[in-house]
Amino acid sequence: MPQQIRLDFEVDDLDEAEALLLELGATKPEYQPGGHRRRIFTGPAGHPFCLTRG
Repeated sequence: MPQQIRLDFEVDDLDEAEALLLELGATKPEYQPGGHRRRIFTGPAGHPFCLTRG
């Protein structure tokens, strides 16, 4: 199934949200083009999504 949309989620604490997502099965690619304000992840099914600092 082709990718339909990419979701971006705004969070208060990127480190806390990242730890939770990794625990839940997300993966974090080594290349992170968003600097300190954005982190890119892929879900267990391989679909990308981003966290941004709120």
